[in-house]
Amino acid sequence: YFSVSALHDFTILHENMHSLGPKKGLESLGEYRNVIEEHKADAGSVAMLNELVHCGFFTPRQKQEIITSWRVAYLYTAANFKTAHSKRNIMQHNMFFESGAIKLDANGRLVIDFNRVIERGNKMLSDAIDIQLSGNPDMARKHIEKYAVWTPQLQTLGAKLSAVDKQRNSYIVEP
Repeated sequence: YFSVSALHDFTILHENMHSLGPKKGLESLGEYRNVIEEHKADAGSVAMLNELVHCGFFTPRQKQEIITSWRVAYLYTAANFKTAHSKRNIMQHNMFFESGAIKLDANGRLVIDFNRVIERGNKMLSDAIDIQLSGNPDMARKHIEKYAVWTPQLQTLGAKLSAVDKQRNSYIVEP
């Protein structure tokens, strides 16, 4: 289900979600503001996918491609907490593992339950907006600290990603 086009679609949804607010008072979250905002933009993008399929903007297959491409594109080979983007990606993987939306099979391969991803996306969006509206940096810090953790599941995925033969598993796009 991985598709560069689907990853582009996700990015467009993500950027549009930034414009939907809340807009005021976010500076009170201090150093946590950007992590929560980036997380909200991702969560909102996923939360709206069923509606976009329902109205015919995307097909059910495209929804699966968007979810898969988004999750796979932001896997890391090792812990990376340097930026708001990397922190939120690690948080989201852990949230999806926690809810059963993603799991590792017996061979350590990533398995995605698309319906649970949407369900968890809705909760993630609600939680992010609650934090933003609260203006409470301690609430934001606790949320981030709970989920921005390098777990054994992420270590397994990171090791697999590190072992991929980049020459054999790459491609060149030419005009």
